[in-house]
Amino acid sequence: MPKKNSKVLDVGCGGGIDAIFMAQCGFSVVGIDVSIAALRIAEKRAQKVHVEVNWCRGSVLKLPIIDESIDFVTDRGLFHLVEDSDRHFYASELYRILKNKGCILIRGASEESGHDNLIL
Repeated sequence: MPKKNSKVLDVGCGGGIDAIFMAQCGFSVVGIDVSIAALRIAEKRAQKVHVEVNWCRGSVLKLPIIDESIDFVTDRGLFHLVEDSDRHFYASELYRILKNKGCILIRGASEESGHDNLIL
């Protein structure tokens, strides 16, 4: 698991609940989502609890993140929405942005997969 001050990326952050929680725990957090509306909600929530999260609009298939700059990626509910034909882009993008010995936590995978949580 990430150490204090680790740089965390919440992919498919939606309304920001997980990203905000991670920021409250002392992590430097980037929350990314394709939905501008969701990011607006996330920003309002973060302001309400006085935490800083770097909100960013973008796709997990082409992340606007510098290579090898993230210690920990969290995904709650996005992976199972990625088309099978695009999952190699998902994997290669996360691999590209992770630091050496970085970690990915995928939660909320499809019920069909038989897995609730995956740690890579």
